[in-house]
Amino acid sequence: MREGGDVEAAFAEADGVLRRRFRMHRHTGSPIEPRGIVASYNPGQKTLTVHASTQIPHILKTHLSEILNFPEFAIRVIAPDIGGGFGNKLQVAPEYVAVCLLSMKLGRPVKWIETRRESLSAFIHARDQILDAQIAYKKDGTLLGIKCNIIVDAGGYLDARISGPTLGAGLWITGPYKLKGFHCDMKVVMTNKCSYAAYRGFGSTKGVFVIERGVDLIANALGMDRAEVRRKNMIQPHELPYKTVSGLVYDSGDYAEALDRALKAVDYEGMKARQAELRKQGRHLGIGLAIAVEGAGWNTYTAAMARAYVPTQDYSTVTMRMDVSGRVTIYVGDTSVGTSHAITASQVAADALGVRIEDIEVIEGDTAVTPYDSGTRAARFAGVVIPGVAKTGTALRAKIARVAAFVLEAAPEDIEVKASAAFVRGMPGKSVTLQRIAQVAFAEVWSLPPDIPPGMEATESFRAPRDSICVTWPYSVHMPVVEVDVETGVTKVLKYVIVHDCGNEINPMVVEGQAVGGTVQGIGGTLLEELVYDESGQLLTSTFADYLLPTARDVPNFDVIHMATPAPQIPGGYKGMGEGGAVYSYAAVISAVADAIEHLGGRGDEHAALAEADPRDAAREGDRDPMRAEIRRIGGDDGGGRLCDRPRDRHVGAPRDDAGKAAAHRGPCRGGQDRDSQGDGAHARDRPRAPAVLRGPRRGAGALRMELPEAAAAHQARGEHRALARREGSRDLFRRRS
Repeated sequence: MREGGDVEAAFAEADGVLRRRFRMHRHTGSPIEPRGIVASYNPGQKTLTVHASTQIPHILKTHLSEILNFPEFAIRVIAPDIGGGFGNKLQVAPEYVAVCLLSMKLGRPVKWIETRRESLSAFIHARDQILDAQIAYKKDGTLLGIKCNIIVDAGGYLDARISGPTLGAGLWITGPYKLKGFHCDMKVVMTNKCSYAAYRGFGSTKGVFVIERGVDLIANALGMDRAEVRRKNMIQPHELPYKTVSGLVYDSGDYAEALDRALKAVDYEGMKARQAELRKQGRHLGIGLAIAVEGAGWNTYTAAMARAYVPTQDYSTVTMRMDVSGRVTIYVGDTSVGTSHAITASQVAADALGVRIEDIEVIEGDTAVTPYDSGTRAARFAGVVIPGVAKTGTALRAKIARVAAFVLEAAPEDIEVKASAAFVRGMPGKSVTLQRIAQVAFAEVWSLPPDIPPGMEATESFRAPRDSICVTWPYSVHMPVVEVDVETGVTKVLKYVIVHDCGNEINPMVVEGQAVGGTVQGIGGTLLEELVYDESGQLLTSTFADYLLPTARDVPNFDVIHMATPAPQIPGGYKGMGEGGAVYSYAAVISAVADAIEHLGGRGDEHAALAEADPRDAAREGDRDPMRAEIRRIGGDDGGGRLCDRPRDRHVGAPRDDAGKAAAHRGPCRGGQDRDSQGDGAHARDRPRAPAVLRGPRRGAGALRMELPEAAAAHQARGEHRALARREGSRDLFRRRS
């Protein structure tokens, strides 16, 4: 449980309270390369060499030493360039341990490569949370406080990293807003599913989804513009650094300016006018809006991660060596997951050293040669590792200047280093190449003064600030424009504006790639991807024929607008960007879909199996134990094994009999689906007809669910076969590609 401010006073002051239940469905990161390991035990040397697809080579080494009861100095972990991580590869996979044990027993190399089916059905899942939220507000749109009860489906085995996504959802639920009170109760339940752990954005995705959708609903209830309600409650630039009621300490930024730029880029007023005009033609356009401060680099994950999450301090250690040819090698302890570490580190090192980028090489992911590090995670590279690179480069440059001053017979403070050469300030003709400097430092040591040691090497560390759980605080505004076909549920993203601020940018192309890549994952997670289990616990979406990822056809071109408010606590002013668009895009896309269909009387704030209900309904309906009610919702059984025979909800992707009708299903009744408005447990067929349920495009099971009034049921009946054909066509295309 977490609390801050005076939440009871905030609710006592309220003119109204929004009470909603939100659910983010279960899905996962799908890196292009699944897990894999080659372990090689050398009986003669009694050493174990491990090549593994992992984001945490040094921590994996520590874990293996503890689990195998094997000396850590005798283990070498090598993580080559791996095909994506997204947090999936922060874990010590049990298969990795088994492979190491087999190699040690057999005395020969052993290899295991994960299949895609194994990856989807037997490794890490994420996102699956139920969040019962109450948001107190005044009639002028002022937000006062928030309460939230969070239920996390942990699967069958508790992973040490479940605390991060759980805690993150609670702490980020306050958003970039000035609230007076905060209370969050977080619970974890065990089910028959896969373990639950990290995925890009960690827990912040869920918290952002709740507060941003909540603000939309409050604005609608008050008849106010969504953007104006946000602007009214935003933390202002002069108030930063600002400590939120949930305990986060935001560093710098201008959230209102970012909002204004997004509204202008999307042509907000013009788009609303176009929306009204298209509705007359039967087309349903929606404008989405979400803003958040995401946080990068968690101060909770170092060598201590052999145990549970504890408050600690993140750090980086970097080594640089210049060889006799004058070229520089940088050694950092994380690993490359497609996030362009080598080019960004080379740029910063080149500036610090005065060396050409082509004369720099970056080594990552090899525990035998790189300093200890907590790995690639939580967008920490820019805010934690890069300052270490700059600090080490400055130290090595000072050594270069001392040797150059000796060779050029000048004072060290008069030496300038650039383009891989050293010059005497004011005398450009008096210079020496770095290759010659290296030769003196390595091979002509006899000529050096006694106070200049041989060689050309530097090692420095940077320790992250500890004033908050995160190291830096980037932020973004996302505004997608979508069109929803209410007959088929197909949602097309027409336009997508991203305004972001990650402090000073090192490489704008890399930053834009991170922003766009994370957003595409969020779009996929909202409209396409879902890990679906049947009533017997069988995973139904275990291949890419059923678990559908977004392709180029599913996403638009993005309009990315850069802002730069340097982080005052980080040398260089950098803020992390790796989690980027994934934090915001869920809330933004849901907002857009809701905006498209709410005028029909439907609800669009459903993320998968979202059931909008007053959290107090469970007590009124006789479910005195809220946890039991939630376990029933997640597990599908109320403990009594009650089964029912009823038609499965009609939707694209439901099992069909030979006549094309929805097949009957026998399984545990779900409280949220089978209970009527009075909560008496009546079957669906005994109640008035439920709203039609439409689902996203290219679905095997369906991710985003949009509820429309009964008037839309006829549209669905006509469009269902069309959508099913489209889905089957997508599968055929997938098979042809395979």
